[in-house]
Amino acid sequence: MAEVNARLLSPECRLLTLIGAPGIGKTRLAMQAARAVEPSFPDGVCFVPPLIRLRSHWHPAEVASYDRIVARLRETLGDDEFAHAWAEGRAMTLDEAIAEALGNATTQD
Repeated sequence: MAEVNARLLSPECRLLTLIGAPGIGKTRLAMQAARAVEPSFPDGVCFVPPLIRLRSHWHPAEVASYDRIVARLRETLGDDEFAHAWAEGRAMTLDEAIAEALGNATTQD
């Protein structure tokens, strides 16, 4: 946890990708880190879960909106490893760049 927080707070960090097998705690770690570093990000911290496997239950407008968010993140952050991990449902991203990329998206409290 301390290493994740330190990396998120580093000025050199534009993107932090958590990669691992399903069920090992990526989401929990990402949410704890978001809460811990939120005071350092005055524009807020956003969480965009990788819900690709659940998309069959979504309304088509929700799928399109989600796809636009992910595409914008990938374009803005420009990280091929992130794009690959995200496509496989193995990545979470926490960074102020998310807030910039999402514009008016709802922030996570």
